Amino acid sequence: MLTALLDKIIKSNDRLALMGPDSNNDLLMNKDNSMAQSVLSFRGKHIPQISLEQYFQRIQKYCPITNDVFISLLVYFDRISKRCNNCVPSQDNPDGEDTNNKNGNDNDNNNDYYNSNINNSSNNSNNNNNNSSNNNSNNNSNSNNNGINEKNHNSQHQQLQIFVMDSYNIHRLIIAGVTVSTKFFSDLFYSNSRYARVGGISLQELNNLELQFLLMCDFHLLISVEELQRYADLLARFWQNNLKTNENLN
Repeated sequence: MLTALLDKIIKSNDRLALMGPDSNNDLLMNKDNSMAQSVLSFRGKHIPQISLEQYFQRIQKYCPITNDVFISLLVYFDRISKRCNNCVPSQDNPDGEDTNNKNGNDNDNNNDYYNSNINNSSNNSNNNNNNSSNNNSNNNSNSNNNGINEKNHNSQHQQLQIFVMDSYNIHRLIIAGVTVSTKFFSDLFYSNSRYARVGGISLQELNNLELQFLLMCDFHLLISVEELQRYADLLARFWQNNLKTNENLN
């Protein structure tokens, strides 16, 4: 389930990167932005050949982890996304200051991004069910309009983001997240050298990625049982909608 959701996000962001401008790269290359430099440390020169499913299976085989660690990755990725992308300079926030709640009570908003992917999956399922009742002209018109609106919305959304999960950084984000989360949640965890070998990177790189991951999270690692359950429920909803979509396509 986790692989399916991350795959959907990654493929979507990869497509947007091909269509969109290079504003994200300009932001990442800003050496005066410490957050951008942290994000840039996760970006590889090449896309790893191993799939996300195989990567998770490899981690589970050689460094077994519990389900709460897997779910915590979604929470941390969401927190990082909110914190990093709220630091992007804009008209309303020209200095690029972190606009997150100072008290850290942002749990209700943390899962907006995953909610949007779940809703999109649900909408796709509903659209497939309604296709047979719509005439061809309406289908073509709606499809064209939706495509234009989606492209414009995605292009505008992409311009404001420093942290975007894609095929170039997702593997490093996962192994760093697993390393951090396992140490925080589990009584039993492995050495960084083991995580590095399993993740396919050097020990020196993993040590750096672990630190950068903590900095991007602002060392905010505690996850309440209620918050963890919310993300688990979101993941389950996504999986159910995804199954319905696949059934309708078949």
